[in-house]
Amino acid sequence: MYTNDVLKYCKSHGYSITRVGLYLAGKKYNFIFKVEGRKEYVFDKDKFLEWFEKTMEKAPEGYITVSQMRSKYNLPLNKAYAIAKNKKVDARRIGPGKGIIYVDSRKVEEVINEYKSRRVYKWEK
Repeated sequence: MYTNDVLKYCKSHGYSITRVGLYLAGKKYNFIFKVEGRKEYVFDKDKFLEWFEKTMEKAPEGYITVSQMRSKYNLPLNKAYAIAKNKKVDARRIGPGKGIIYVDSRKVEEVINEYKSRRVYKWEK
């Protein structure tokens, strides 16, 4: 597969990415390589499709990112990550590489209410 083929494939599946973004992802996840004597890069189809599936993976219903949790509950970032590490919250990493941390919003509310009742954190920024 060549760059234009890959870009068309991404666009047809509703994923917006630039040539540079595709190149950087290819280098990071090892699905792009250069053939001697050619100017264009060639993509390993199997590795690219594996990466693409992970990229297009959606979060389950009711899950939000740590950043969204921080905004929704008006938390400082360090407290949001501390809550995400709590085992009761059911945090999941979704996406390629290390992924993005998603948390169950209902369980987050329960943990926050528990922390408020114990006065573990001061909740104002």
